[in-house]
Amino acid sequence: MIIKILALNFTLLVSPCAWGDSDVLAEPKHGWLKNEKLSMLPLERETTANHLSAYVANHLIKSKRTDRTTWATRLLGLALILHPENPRAIQTNQAIARGTSLPVLESELDAEVFARLLYHRSRGLAKNGGPDAILAPFLLAAAAYIAPYLEETAFEHESRHLREGALNWTPFSGQAPDTKRTR
Repeated sequence: MIIKILALNFTLLVSPCAWGDSDVLAEPKHGWLKNEKLSMLPLERETTANHLSAYVANHLIKSKRTDRTTWATRLLGLALILHPENPRAIQTNQAIARGTSLPVLESELDAEVFARLLYHRSRGLAKNGGPDAILAPFLLAAAAYIAPYLEETAFEHESRHLREGALNWTPFSGQAPDTKRTR
């Protein structure tokens, strides 16, 4: 009994993300969104996936937010939908599911700058229609979660939520949709 308690304490000290829960594993439905029909170029999708993975590994995992597991799964699922073979997203996703510690991932963008980029990209995609319009609200929700203090992002996300209701993240996370409101 004492050995188990010591092992648990050691795990919590060594690993900032000692979840080790298969519920955290993002399992997106590939093919759900036709990537070849997106106006985002492959390099842009890869870069966005890298930044989403870096945000999860560097900021979200270490945060004290109560909804961090839900959002880690959503953001990694979004990264894997955008770029299914993205090594950063795959590595981060597997490390979180196993409960192992994550290395700090390099990112050229600060979280606020990345949120602004997602916000503006979502606005551009929303105007295009088709698969772009399907992806746009998810990028907007990610931007609003990453930087909730950005007024224009929060306002547009809340307005969209009031008009259209909660987003169904199931295709990104593989988890059942929430019945309660989560951004």
